[in-house]
Amino acid sequence: MTAAHALYRSQGYMETPPFAGSEAGSAGLESGAVFMELVQRYVLTRLVAVIGAHG
Repeated sequence: MTAAHALYRSQGYMETPPFAGSEAGSAGLESGAVFMELVQRYVLTRLVAVIGAHG
């Protein structure tokens, strides 16, 4: 999973605390789960760079 986590981080995802109502938490898996969220600022920066390179 280390490679998968690195891939997600390279695309702008960051680790975040578990969220309320998580299925992993209700199944007792929260301690082994990694919660991530997409950081929109990173995505927008990348999008502007791609558009600028092709525009």
